Amino acid sequence: MKRKIFICISILFTILTGSIVISANNNLKWTKKDCEEAISFLKENINDFVQKYNDTEGMNNKLYASSVEYSTLLWLIEDDNYGVYIDFNGDNGYLVMTGDYTIYSLQITGDYPEYRNEKNLYFSYIDGFLFQDENGDYQILGKHSFSSSIASVPSTGTIDGDIHPLNIDAYVQERYPSYTLESKVQPLSSSFKYSRQFNTSYYISFRVDSDGNKQTITGQPEGNCSTNTCFALLREWQNRGYISGLPVGTIDKREAIKADPLYNTYGAGTVWLQTETNEKFNFIAGSYYMWEANNQALKSMPILYDEIRAYAIEKFSYTPVSGLYDSQIKEIMNFILTKYGNNVTLKETSKVSTIINQIDNNKACYLSVNGSLTYYDHAMVLLGVSKI
Repeated sequence: MKRKIFICISILFTILTGSIVISANNNLKWTKKDCEEAISFLKENINDFVQKYNDTEGMNNKLYASSVEYSTLLWLIEDDNYGVYIDFNGDNGYLVMTGDYTIYSLQITGDYPEYRNEKNLYFSYIDGFLFQDENGDYQILGKHSFSSSIASVPSTGTIDGDIHPLNIDAYVQERYPSYTLESKVQPLSSSFKYSRQFNTSYYISFRVDSDGNKQTITGQPEGNCSTNTCFALLREWQNRGYISGLPVGTIDKREAIKADPLYNTYGAGTVWLQTETNEKFNFIAGSYYMWEANNQALKSMPILYDEIRAYAIEKFSYTPVSGLYDSQIKEIMNFILTKYGNNVTLKETSKVSTIINQIDNNKACYLSVNGSLTYYDHAMVLLGVSKI
């Protein structure tokens, strides 16, 4: 939902609020001096501004600011121009606006010292407050990004709710009823060659009794989402011509599995008693489990995945239950790409607009989520986005 509220003091303020992406008006131009004058004007007219805002918003969204505690110029990414950051006194929030008084963001509660302490402050009306990292890439301020190939989404620190992959629209409608779907961008999903974790798991676990008799028909795959995603993404990039030379085809690993460095622990059929519930692997405290070689997958294991896994074991001590950090996956990808003569720069970002730009250009991304109620810590290939 997009709303425009016009507040007349002696200059027109346009407040853009709501939940969908806003497009900047490229015809609006202002100078650094305009921004400095806007700060002075708001300071001098703060009471009139608050009154007019409250008259428009009503009782439920009152602004209680009585003065300006801090102000500075910042850089507006989409406008490629200066903007204004105003921090209201106490816990009364802030606003971000242009030099012609278009307000991109207004919070009526909270204190945000991290924005005051940032030496060079940037703002995107898509991503919010940003800073530049050591590589000159924009990152979301206040959130630590996780290394990845192109895109990585950090934990927000809040519970996301149970998200079923086929019911994302219903999930958004339930939790964010004011959000409006702008568009869906899914240019890759129809041609992407999927890779199931089961099909790249050298070992699978079964629930058994104390004697090792299986209580389940199908096994649980390894926690290999990161290496599986790495494999699927590199294969996708090669299929689209962005990289070349990576090995294709499969290899039969059934005979060689006994020489695998993890075989004695995970392939010999050892029965163990699970002492603590592990939701990520569906392990229940007090139950018995057993790992064994996944001969169904080993019969035709992708050569590329075999190389990725071997490097992960050698360099990062990967196991079926250890997982890998995104920074480690980035190093693995760099190793594979360099080995086969590809000169590719892998970038990480938490900036949504950068991610969308990659998808718009038909480039799948490595996506990590952390602390998700549904996915826990998980890695996936990002093929499309819904813009709201």
